[in-house]
Amino acid sequence: MQWLTNKLTTYTIATVLVLFCCVLPASANDEDTSSSLTIACSANFVAVMDQLLPVFKAQIKTDIQVKVVTGSSGTLATQLRYGAPYDVFFSADAILPTQLKTDGFGIESTVYALGELVFYSSEGYDSLEGVMTRLPHITLAIANPRYAPYGQAAVEVLAHLQTKPKKTVTGGYYFACFSIC
Repeated sequence: MQWLTNKLTTYTIATVLVLFCCVLPASANDEDTSSSLTIACSANFVAVMDQLLPVFKAQIKTDIQVKVVTGSSGTLATQLRYGAPYDVFFSADAILPTQLKTDGFGIESTVYALGELVFYSSEGYDSLEGVMTRLPHITLAIANPRYAPYGQAAVEVLAHLQTKPKKTVTGGYYFACFSIC
């Protein structure tokens, strides 16, 4: 079984921590310990966010309540447009935050990590093209391209393949990779 994950460098983690500090309410630096931060986080970044939060809290040396709301980037962006009280938005792509900023729903956007589309097979296949050649009647599961940037990326990859899967099914926004069904 092969698992590939996003690779974050120390520089990227430092950038994320600086971003956190830039969006903190002014009272977070005062004696007021009732400060809170609400983070909208794309589902594919949750595991990294879970590791970043303790580091962030240790760096600011203030008791701040952090709430992380997860979902697809598209769903979170829509919630922001309709007034969701998020302080920071971690999207799985750069397009949605840029659109939100352009439309007046944000202050600044920056790339915080680079992701990669992953092919996963519980059967030990090493490449998507290899599987498609050996198993022409395969069904692939991908993230829903309507809501998840990784789903859209998967559609783009499939469009360039010589061999097409017999069927492609889309899941919710938590599928962030290709998988064999």
